[in-house]
Amino acid sequence: MFSAFCLTAPNSGSGKTTLSIGLMRLLAKKNAVQAFKCGPDYIDTSYHNTASFRTSYNLDTWLMGEEEVQAVFQDKTKNCDIAIIEGVMGLFDGKFQKKAETKRKIPSIPGSTAHIAQILSLPLIMVIDCKGMAQSISAVVRGFYEQSKEYRLPLKKDNSDYPIFSGQIRTLKKILTNLRQYCRNTSILKNCYL
Repeated sequence: MFSAFCLTAPNSGSGKTTLSIGLMRLLAKKNAVQAFKCGPDYIDTSYHNTASFRTSYNLDTWLMGEEEVQAVFQDKTKNCDIAIIEGVMGLFDGKFQKKAETKRKIPSIPGSTAHIAQILSLPLIMVIDCKGMAQSISAVVRGFYEQSKEYRLPLKKDNSDYPIFSGQIRTLKKILTNLRQYCRNTSILKNCYL
């Protein structure tokens, strides 16, 4: 059965590439893994090539357009079990558009990871570097969750959410406690993997 997901983060330097290539290598031991990178990045795709044993492809709605991104994704995932898409910068970072510039009913940010996830209906895995945080992580997660709803991003698959947190082990209990306390009214912690 084919699976696909997109790794994203609040910002660059959060660990997306490290987690991406780790998952690609781990999953490629028993599966055909197809790697993709949002944006015109050629360095990360070279890491993907090595980790997944296959050529990684760029997906960029700003340079390629939505139709071409969809066509490349469909074509390159025909003979694979898992597709892993590594996002670019932060989830919503892309080409700024004034509301008058877009004719879409659903807002989008061309060139962003959010736009790729939106048009390919991909579930998101949020990688957050929790170093130096405790209670504040709940505000970060809640903010991304609320903003994702505005962009109608696919937050769920099989009634599950997919947040992943990377950070210092000793703060995980504090983080989970605070997330559960401040995100009570959302289903974001239903299946929280750390």
